Amino acid sequence: MLDGGAVCDARARASTEKNSTNFLLTITLYTLLPWRFLYDQGVSRGVVVTQDFLQMHNLAGPSKTSLLGTVTTIDDLGWVFGAVVAVWLGERLGRGRPVSVGTSIMSVGAILQICIYCTA
Repeated sequence: MLDGGAVCDARARASTEKNSTNFLLTITLYTLLPWRFLYDQGVSRGVVVTQDFLQMHNLAGPSKTSLLGTVTTIDDLGWVFGAVVAVWLGERLGRGRPVSVGTSIMSVGAILQICIYCTA
């Protein structure tokens, strides 16, 4: 039969192992988030200048450059607005929940970007 001290030590070790695994997973995800932002910015800026993209979305020609500029500016403003909201929510709710909410919003945005074939 185990004494109470041995049981407590086993529980403490299991808790420490779980916490260190969660910590490593969290650090890994936080490390990958900036890469995702930069990748998205690079891809979107590289794609919007190709002729295939411009013709598919009816953005080719000098008369459509202001619309294309508006679309890319709205994307940049969304990133800025999201950063400000993340700071505000992070102070109020802690750090974990706003990251989850932001990831969900980014996922919805990515799905919308994939599904859109024209401008309104």
